Amino acid sequence: MRSLAIIQLASFGSALESVNVLPNYEGIEMLELIPLGGPTVLLLEGTFKELNYFRKNLRTADLQRSTILKYSERLMGIIYHKENQSPLSQISVLEAQFVGDLMDAVNDHLDEIVVLDFTLNRHFASLSSLTISSNSEKALREVQEKALKKNVKFTYFENPSRILKELFGSL
Repeated sequence: MRSLAIIQLASFGSALESVNVLPNYEGIEMLELIPLGGPTVLLLEGTFKELNYFRKNLRTADLQRSTILKYSERLMGIIYHKENQSPLSQISVLEAQFVGDLMDAVNDHLDEIVVLDFTLNRHFASLSSLTISSNSEKALREVQEKALKKNVKFTYFENPSRILKELFGSL
């Protein structure tokens, strides 16, 4: 089964060192290298086993954060801004310094949410954000529980105003 690894490394140089050894790991494909003005994020695709082995072999001093998720076209659509839909009855905003925490928080509920906006902040001192909407209060509460365990800031609008809905409807 295909998986997606989101790996945050301490510097651009350490990310390039990691990319340099990727040919030693058959079956791992680099999707993107994202400099954040200090730390750098690698997006990699492969099997969970291959990606986990690669991650375990990175220098401990270089590896800051990582997560491995089940690969889905929907998840990739969120990351590459191919989704911006109209708001449903409830809206939530998730904010974190590590984009992997945002994706991990919503990954189990991709069938129950729509993405209104995703901002990958390319400056490490700032937060990346993911704005989602759903008709399922239960799904949003489960996303919130998972997000809070990962220290993701979570803002929930149970009854978003017309103005708030129009804001995201016009993006």
